[in-house]
Amino acid sequence: AWDGATVEILFEEFKEVENRLVGRSTENKLTFVDTTPDGKALIGQTRKVFVKKANPTTLYGELLP
Repeated sequence: AWDGATVEILFEEFKEVENRLVGRSTENKLTFVDTTPDGKALIGQTRKVFVKKANPTTLYGELLP
């Protein structure tokens, strides 16, 4: 059960059109996080993410402070 979990995500890509960070969890789950245009600065960093929605291959969440 990934919904409601807090996970470490390594961010690999930033989708400018959607202001969305793309990364992977330590379990290699593809993860999407909506952010601001400044989110691009997080590429290459690992941050904690709260999972709002999940399916078998993908997590959707928000950055934790």
